[in-house]
Amino acid sequence: MQTIRGAGESGKMWTTAVSIDKQYGKEFDYILREIAKCKYATYAVEESKNRFFINIAGEDENGALITHSIVKIITDVILIYFKARYIKNRLAGCLDSEEVSDAMAILISALIYFDAGIESGILYGIIEESGEYSIDGIFTFRTEDLADNWEELCALSVSLLSMNPDETDILNLTAFLIDASGGKKNKIAVVRTDADVSVLNVTLKEKIYIHDIFADKKQNLANAVISGYPESVYTEEKAAGEITDNLKHIVRVERLSGSKLTGFAGQIK
Repeated sequence: MQTIRGAGESGKMWTTAVSIDKQYGKEFDYILREIAKCKYATYAVEESKNRFFINIAGEDENGALITHSIVKIITDVILIYFKARYIKNRLAGCLDSEEVSDAMAILISALIYFDAGIESGILYGIIEESGEYSIDGIFTFRTEDLADNWEELCALSVSLLSMNPDETDILNLTAFLIDASGGKKNKIAVVRTDADVSVLNVTLKEKIYIHDIFADKKQNLANAVISGYPESVYTEEKAAGEITDNLKHIVRVERLSGSKLTGFAGQIK
């Protein structure tokens, strides 16, 4: 990052760049969407043969705020998208086909968010200290300790899956991982509007982002629910079909009236 002459009361502009290999299209789309939400920054995209570059600028006095947003975005990309890819690759040999079942998708989701709070703090510090934002480079060269933790979790799962478990066994392991994740559990609501389905953290009064991790939309919805560390899940009749049956085996799912869920939605930031 650097400071250059530009607009603003201080007469200086703060600039930096985020880059990622073009093979990570989903990650790039997410990064761009999140950077666009940063009200203190402007950005422009450039491309080389193999990489995307997002050049970011803002007034120098807002540099710390922009840096925090960028580091948080990169932390999420690595701990959600890259971690998901790592887990799916490790578990691939245990799948009957390339298609991921609902039960396996829920297990993978539980593995993604296991220890997420601790890992987020560690990775945030690593990225902040490095001061450069080549995302796949950070993942390849700076996350060895985190990858060791992921490997331990995957080894546990592979050990179980190699014993040809039934769906119930997979869901029992998933429930164990969610319970062992620690931290405060939250009330989650799944609400259907005319446009789409939203996942809401009712306890924290926040909307949960639905990441594009799996090919199946319902599995991505279940992933969003699990990312909220659910104590219970509320839904209404017209949204009940969006909840995979397997999710009901690991967390309490309650149907509420549409007006009650609309009330929840009105409280969300």
